Amino acid sequence: MGTSHSVGVAWEWKVGAFYRTRGGNKVECLKTDLNVVESSFGFSIVGVEEHGGAQYVCVWKSDGSYTVNESGFDIVGPWVEPKRKKVVYEWIYKPYSKKWLVETLLRTEEEAASYYGEGECEYMKTGRQFEVEE
Repeated sequence: MGTSHSVGVAWEWKVGAFYRTRGGNKVECLKTDLNVVESSFGFSIVGVEEHGGAQYVCVWKSDGSYTVNESGFDIVGPWVEPKRKKVVYEWIYKPYSKKWLVETLLRTEEEAASYYGEGECEYMKTGRQFEVEE
């Protein structure tokens, strides 16, 4: 048997607003005034959680907790859209009739083709790649 916990939500619930669960999922708040349900079962928030490509209608207590034990479904904050990322690579290039050189700037494949393709050189990835914010 677990112990009770509180998420400690310090914001005002708004219908139509999006929130983030402890597990990183997105929840849209649908209804916040479940007075009858609140007094009977302790829940006061109804929302739709997006999880694994599906949507689930769920209920939460007014403090954001989903169950009496800490859960990945607890609402822990407002939703912030993830920043878009792009994959960049480290490149080596070789001007024809010279030695291979390491490029210190990271470039996408498209950027490399545009940059190196215009000159008189060969180029290829070193094998190191990174995800960076766009």
